[in-house]
Amino acid sequence: MERWKTLALLVFTGILLGGCSSEPVKTEEEMRLLTEQNNVVANAYREGRGFDQLTPEEKERFMKGFNGDEAKARKAFEKAAEGMSYFFGGGAKPAAGPTGR
Repeated sequence: MERWKTLALLVFTGILLGGCSSEPVKTEEEMRLLTEQNNVVANAYREGRGFDQLTPEEKERFMKGFNGDEAKARKAFEKAAEGMSYFFGGGAKPAAGPTGR
């Protein structure tokens, strides 16, 4: 009987970890668009530029996924740039362990 409980627990754990994601799988085109947007933000971040300093070509490439909604695009750009600032600026700290104390 113990073996069946272990097997059931293993199956249940596998279902929880592997099959209960609410995030739909992105298509190749969506991934390509996200990569392109990330490249625009990364280049601007490295050069110290904000959304208003993007070239027209960069702005066009970044706004493809926002259907011309500049307010949403600006907000997404700022959020991505903030994340890069946090990550590359050393803002991330270990949560536990000898180096986190």
